[in-house]
Amino acid sequence: MKKFIIPSIVIISFIILGIIIYGYQVITTLQTNLDFSPQNKFVVNENDSWDNVLDNLKEKGILNKTIGAKSYLSYKKFSPKPGEYTISSKIRLMSFFSILNKGLLENNKEEIEITIKEGLSIDEIAAVLGEKTNFSREEFLNSVDKFDAKDYEFIRGKSLEGYLFPDTYRFFQDVTPDTVITRMLDTFEKKALPYLKNKDEFSDYQVLILASIIEKEVQNDSERKIVSGIFWNRLKIDMPLQSDATINFITKSGRAQSTLKDLEIDSKYNTYKYKGLPPTPISNMGISSIEAAVNPTDTKYLFFLTTLDIPYTTYFSETYEQHLQFKKEFLDNK
Repeated sequence: MKKFIIPSIVIISFIILGIIIYGYQVITTLQTNLDFSPQNKFVVNENDSWDNVLDNLKEKGILNKTIGAKSYLSYKKFSPKPGEYTISSKIRLMSFFSILNKGLLENNKEEIEITIKEGLSIDEIAAVLGEKTNFSREEFLNSVDKFDAKDYEFIRGKSLEGYLFPDTYRFFQDVTPDTVITRMLDTFEKKALPYLKNKDEFSDYQVLILASIIEKEVQNDSERKIVSGIFWNRLKIDMPLQSDATINFITKSGRAQSTLKDLEIDSKYNTYKYKGLPPTPISNMGISSIEAAVNPTDTKYLFFLTTLDIPYTTYFSETYEQHLQFKKEFLDNK
């Protein structure tokens, strides 16, 4: 019996010691002092879970360890309430949990829902936000220009164009432009970035630029892949992309067909005059356009046009002569 008793005592002792150590770590975690200075603000978004809250604390460098926190919250049956909280510069983690569970906001603030449609440029997004929030279109554009994106390593180029992900968002009425920008970049990183990849000799940023053009050129997902194949064909044979969407990015006219005067504009975004891709994306696209840019349909087509009548129909052709025939039949007489 003795040879069984001694090992059992050792095992039980280790288990008790483990429980004591774990319990001590849990208590230490819950007694941790959080430092929210200098802003003393913390935002819980609609539908945020405690996982989101804890991840946010770790990302901000406010909390380093979360051992036992989830067990404690589950035991207490706590649930984080959405809102913008004013927090003392230093507060214990347990008290912080209690504040979020009770929803102890400094002020009750009205929430608004804003839908950013796929294909909008930053300028167009600014116009939508300027009508819905307390800041103006100009304030948002100014914040975009000055936004420090060093924490977003996936961003290429000097512009955020292409990275403000279109989605439906919930904000407080007095939300700041920087908060909106951060939410949209975070959403891009979560939802769109996994689909964005290099293709052949083209970088992920060049693929993003092409995706932004595809987004503006065609609406149907299956046709987007064909149009993507056409653009890739043109790029590979050093043929101009000849996209009216890039012309519209300059003129902001919204015309389906560029005028002769438009085509003479001396700009790198004029893809009739300059070969290759424009310098930046021209819109903030959805996932389907990114997928189309990465996985184009293998095609011999070099030309396409989309009718002006709804429902839109896209016609594809291998030769310029056939393309001109379609143009004469479906566009020139409109």
